Amino acid sequence: MLLDQVEAKLSEASYLAGEEFTMADVMFIPVLTRLELLQLEDEYIRTRPSIAEYWEVVKQRHSYKKVIVKYFSGWRRYKTLFKTWCFVQLKVASCELRSAIVTFRSLTLQVKEYLFNNQSSGLLCFFLVPSLLSTNRRRKETAEKPRCITDTDRQYFQAE
Repeated sequence: MLLDQVEAKLSEASYLAGEEFTMADVMFIPVLTRLELLQLEDEYIRTRPSIAEYWEVVKQRHSYKKVIVKYFSGWRRYKTLFKTWCFVQLKVASCELRSAIVTFRSLTLQVKEYLFNNQSSGLLCFFLVPSLLSTNRRRKETAEKPRCITDTDRQYFQAE
């Protein structure tokens, strides 16, 4: 686990990359800050003595107080948590929407295949899925196998 590796590194030196504060420390501070924000420091930080000591030293730095404390203390702590929650919810909703779009496209292709294979009336197909004509013409331009929906379209694609 990452924290175990960091614990081993910090038992040898004051900071992650040696005796000076470096970008490695800058990249690791958000991990510890998030653990503290989620009130998991007892489980993940304080159980590791080197990390706990390191964390106390980092929290005394002027840059930490100026930037991190400003957004992760008092009422802003809850605002930050709320923004994070909203971001996660939006990502989940976005993934669900993408999944629904893929499912709809798949269903549309299945309907078109069924109607084409069963020689269904072009008019019926046109009312079921109105975007099929433009989809077929775009496929023609990209040299994909056309899926026709009307007799006119069938003749157009078969002529070539």
